[in-house]
Amino acid sequence: MATATGTYATLADAKLRLGFGTATTTDDTLLQDLCDQVNGWVEASTGRPIAPYAGTYTFDGYDALDQGTFQVRRGIVSLDTLEIAGQTGGTFSTIPAGDYFLSPASGSREPGWPAFRVVLTDAPVASNPYPYFPSGYQNVRMAGTFGWSAIPDELVDVALTVTQRAWHARQAGEPDVIGTSEYGAIVIDRDKVPGRLWGILSRFKFKLAP
Repeated sequence: MATATGTYATLADAKLRLGFGTATTTDDTLLQDLCDQVNGWVEASTGRPIAPYAGTYTFDGYDALDQGTFQVRRGIVSLDTLEIAGQTGGTFSTIPAGDYFLSPASGSREPGWPAFRVVLTDAPVASNPYPYFPSGYQNVRMAGTFGWSAIPDELVDVALTVTQRAWHARQAGEPDVIGTSEYGAIVIDRDKVPGRLWGILSRFKFKLAP
């Protein structure tokens, strides 16, 4: 079973939501398993991790929306370096920091949301070797902080609410409310999750930019 990148429901918060005292540890193993499964389910439902991640990603130039725009599914909080190679297996060159921008601009984003596109400038400096995203495999490299800067409170509430409901369902003898398929995918009975929670999750689902 895949492990979630982010932690949307923690053991401590789940115990608080369920009214368990911190000294009560009898059911910690089961409750932690439920938290882990719900965290994986959140990311499977949104189609991407929402939690922040600082590191480096490599992409295919073929996936650029056009020669001047690249969409990052996970979202971008900040970009430290952008490197481009002219073709598959080529040598990477660092693009000058002033020759690319994050889009939407900070003033056009929803509060707390990241950017989702890297846009190359229409007035590149003369030293910029790649004022466009060339076609190729594994030839676009970005280092920075990706995802959201912090896990949104509404997603934490979704995860904790589903964990709480799964716990009560298990205690009532409904073990099929949460589990895994034969392929290891997270399974939660959709009928057991209130529409309000599905509505919140749908806001965070990945959508291809127009």
